[in-house]
Amino acid sequence: MKETVWLFGDSYAALLAEDRDFGFTRWFQRLEEDYNVINFATGGTGPEWSLQRLIEEDGKIEEHDKEKISIIFLASSTFRFNFSFYAEPYLQVFAEYTEMQGMKEHKYIQKKYGKFIKTFMKDYIFPNGGRKDSEQLILSNMFMVKHYTRNYKKCMYAPIFYHDKIDSKTAQLYSSENFYIYTHTSYEFTIFESYGEMKVPNHMGEEGHQKVYELVTAFLLD
Repeated sequence: MKETVWLFGDSYAALLAEDRDFGFTRWFQRLEEDYNVINFATGGTGPEWSLQRLIEEDGKIEEHDKEKISIIFLASSTFRFNFSFYAEPYLQVFAEYTEMQGMKEHKYIQKKYGKFIKTFMKDYIFPNGGRKDSEQLILSNMFMVKHYTRNYKKCMYAPIFYHDKIDSKTAQLYSSENFYIYTHTSYEFTIFESYGEMKVPNHMGEEGHQKVYELVTAFLLD
């Protein structure tokens, strides 16, 4: 029987709405060859939303079954806040990127909740005109993930974006026997495209998918 792996994250791990042949097998699809992969990743979401999914799924599992499950938690941008007024999870990305302002969904959100978002971003994310350090946000999320995965076989916590990168000293301090903090980011393997384009799957070419696959399998086999 294959070992079960839960996968949380954003578009770096999500199945695509329009699945097509990219000429190579993506990293999480290759995992399925040797593991029972349950993919909870959803494009556009942040670590707060992924944490909520983890909590929901954790509540469905008997304690004695948790030790049989490994978890890969890709923590997307901490500035993708899970506001309750978003009709779909992927809309969390709108508050972060200004280039989406012309999109239909963004216009609706701005019309109805724009004043709140503007005030929130101004006072909380950009105090005194500069972008807030995300260290407290990513560490808070990491601690919660570590708490909820403490009884599972093992968990790999991997921030995706540079502004959420956890330094090696902090990672060493808070990593444990069954909790590993990855000190690099998926941005190292990224092929950048305009929002909405997906000419390469999950923002990575074949080499990037190969590197992520090797990192994840090395963790699972350790």
